[in-house]
Amino acid sequence: MSVRWGFYDGWALAGMTLAWLGLIGSLAVPVEDARKLAVSRRSWIVGGMLLIFLGLGIRTIRNLPAPAIDVWHHQQAGCAALLRGENPYAITVPSVYPDDTSFYAAGVQKNGVVGFGMHYPPVSLLWVLPGYLLFGDVRYSMLLAMLVSGACMGLMTRCWAGIVAAGIYLLSPTTLFVLEQAWTEPIGVMLLAAVAMWRRKHPIGDRKLKSPFSSPRSSISSLGVGITLGAFFAFKQYAPLLLPLLWLVRPGKRTIFIAAATGLIVSLPFVMWSPSAFWHSAIETHLNSPFRVDALSWLVAYARYFGSPPPQWVGFVIFFLMLILCLWRAPRSVAGFSLSIAVCLLGFFLFGKQAFCNYFHLVLGAVCVAIASADSHDRPQDPVEQT
Repeated sequence: MSVRWGFYDGWALAGMTLAWLGLIGSLAVPVEDARKLAVSRRSWIVGGMLLIFLGLGIRTIRNLPAPAIDVWHHQQAGCAALLRGENPYAITVPSVYPDDTSFYAAGVQKNGVVGFGMHYPPVSLLWVLPGYLLFGDVRYSMLLAMLVSGACMGLMTRCWAGIVAAGIYLLSPTTLFVLEQAWTEPIGVMLLAAVAMWRRKHPIGDRKLKSPFSSPRSSISSLGVGITLGAFFAFKQYAPLLLPLLWLVRPGKRTIFIAAATGLIVSLPFVMWSPSAFWHSAIETHLNSPFRVDALSWLVAYARYFGSPPPQWVGFVIFFLMLILCLWRAPRSVAGFSLSIAVCLLGFFLFGKQAFCNYFHLVLGAVCVAIASADSHDRPQDPVEQT
């Protein structure tokens, strides 16, 4: 098979693989080491970064009113259909690619029309709807998600760690490109940052309990964490695979109930609207998506040298190995939870059939949340200290 493989693809993959190995090694680093960054609050620095990024984001959106990517067109069409009272998962959308494109499975696109509708879960659809309704462009909702993420990271604690994390996330060279192309990973970063923010500003963990999430005295926090956790695990098709990592934070029954209810309340109406349409657009389309020779994945390198791609279950094997490792070694904290998400997803993407800039944006965001939330107050007390 013909595979495009450039000089910089190898270096980029090697660099991210080294970063992945570094993240795996960081699972053994005590969380309290991050306190070395502690200084007085610098809220005005965060505010300045947010204002600068707001201006850059608006300029980015206006500079390219209609990006030539299916992601933007499908989200725009999905919002328009929902506002008309139509099922956004049952529509068809004009394609921006030629009929012989290799981006879709055979037969999905015919005569310039893509045979599926909104291909993201309802959480993403509902989040981008206000941007489309108010400004005619779903990317304004993505911009808001990025700003909320930066604010949560920067203001999470009174230390430089949060400011550094917000700066890394907002000022990363690819962040504005992710915004320009309307990819939905910023929604996941925002939800993860919001979970950590709720933990910091409204402590859930009773000092006599092992869980940083379970306390009968904090109903507001249980509600906030439950809603954001539920939305996070429902915002992407692969997000439920991360559910075992909840063991690292051991949420209470009330928080788990709220999270499950949130996911069902948001998703179930769209599923019941037309189960077959939802399955086809949101699930089947992704399961049948072809191996992408332009992906930033080691499977592409394998295909380049051996002439055919390896089995696509390799990524799942790597993912579950990382999941076991994280459950064994990661800190039992919000920071450990975020770091473990980054480790598992980065391994999954590096050995997946599709992996692009937006995939690694979520990994970057999870690492930044881990940096911002990593200090000793995020850890459960040692059993000796509980007596």
